[in-house]
Amino acid sequence: MMSDPIRNASFDYIRLIAVIGIIWFHTGAPHSDIGYAGLSYFLILLVFLAIPKISHIRCTRHRAPAILRYAATRGRRLILPWLAASALYGGLKLAEVSRGATWGSEFDTTMWLTGTAQHLWFLPFAFVTCLALWPLGRWMPVMKRSVQLHLCMTLMCLSLTTLAMWQMASWPSPVAEWAYALPAVFLGAALALTGGSVLRMTGVACLFFCMALSANWTLGLLQLGIAVVALILCQIIPMRPTQISAFAARASLGVYLIHPAVAAVVMRSHLIADHSTTFAVVVTLGSLGIVSLWETVRATASGPKSLLSGIFPRSLHHHQKSP
Repeated sequence: MMSDPIRNASFDYIRLIAVIGIIWFHTGAPHSDIGYAGLSYFLILLVFLAIPKISHIRCTRHRAPAILRYAATRGRRLILPWLAASALYGGLKLAEVSRGATWGSEFDTTMWLTGTAQHLWFLPFAFVTCLALWPLGRWMPVMKRSVQLHLCMTLMCLSLTTLAMWQMASWPSPVAEWAYALPAVFLGAALALTGGSVLRMTGVACLFFCMALSANWTLGLLQLGIAVVALILCQIIPMRPTQISAFAARASLGVYLIHPAVAAVVMRSHLIADHSTTFAVVVTLGSLGIVSLWETVRATASGPKSLLSGIFPRSLHHHQKSP
């Protein structure tokens, strides 16, 4: 089995830019529809990196089964932050109820699937997606080239099919979010089966967008296009890990989780016009500031050794062992 490739820091830098785009969308700033390409990028990148990662996981004799180790790793990365954020936003909603808001206006039954804030739907969805990719990731190292090509085309067609469904129907939440995510998930899987070849990725992307445009399935297509271009550029211009890229990788999730709370505080201050560029910038800077403060406090409280390991996490080592 091949050893894990060195981490491409370009993905991490674009992660942080993508989450800023999501903030831009959620704050309703000008041209916010372009910012929502950040979500498409997260989804495509999630699948694009998960499939080869699964293929590199080794089976050992005296440890838990590989799939359980993988699920535990993904759970720590996705489900634990989801639970913590759900507790935070749930507490804020309970505070609103204590001040006179109705229970029904703050809580509903779909929160069992999404969490206590609407944007948290992404984390359990990403976790389930990662687990669903396990068979494909384990099959990929022994897959024949002809099978790989046919499966790549099949996944591209599934992406087109789900994109068409998104054009034709209006879905309730959280089904709407899941339906929006599926074209990016299937397209990310198709791109992963190219083996990271820029030429093949470009060919798959061109075929996908030509077919979508010919069918006039344009809703959500701009965001997918921006995300795919960003992914291909990351492959063309790989960068080595640095302290800054490590921070960008860690901070992107924290900024995503905290930004609605920051937006609510800024909105209630009535100092900045809602849905303005200034509003989006202040929310972005406030979210980054909180995450940076949290990183600093955690590193300081853990001591010098932990500070170094935080700056240079194990995922950046050239000879990291497979999970």
